Amino acid sequence: SQDGDACPNTGRIRDLNQGDDDSNARKMCPPKGKEDWSALAGQQEVVLLRALGFDTTQILNGQELDDKGIANSYVMQQFWGFHYYSQLLGSDGGSVLAAASALAAQRTTGVNSLAKSPEFRKEDMKWDARNRRCRGICLTASNCQNC
Repeated sequence: SQDGDACPNTGRIRDLNQGDDDSNARKMCPPKGKEDWSALAGQQEVVLLRALGFDTTQILNGQELDDKGIANSYVMQQFWGFHYYSQLLGSDGGSVLAAASALAAQRTTGVNSLAKSPEFRKEDMKWDARNRRCRGICLTASNCQNC
């Protein structure tokens, strides 16, 4: 969706000159309601990062996010040293390396919060599909001729 979806681990690191796109930006602001799915997912990811020792203070306060509450690759690089979402939260990303040296209680907190994130992302994608002209009937969300 426009606010973020599951980030596939492609096993490659893109050229840093390619700029930001939706797959590298995540909504991490406080949710505006109980159905602000992308923000709810982002907040769970922030809880994981905080549990693993990443500094999330400014993100939790809504600072350094754009007007939509999005943390782009510049913010991720500035705070955590990673340009891309998959480098931070991917299956072989920085959070996995941090978890290896974290205390068991920190890992448990992180795993519990991260387990909720994909469900919120799925709900966000369903919401996005329902708001397209085709109401999510078409098989391809991108390049849909009806939408």
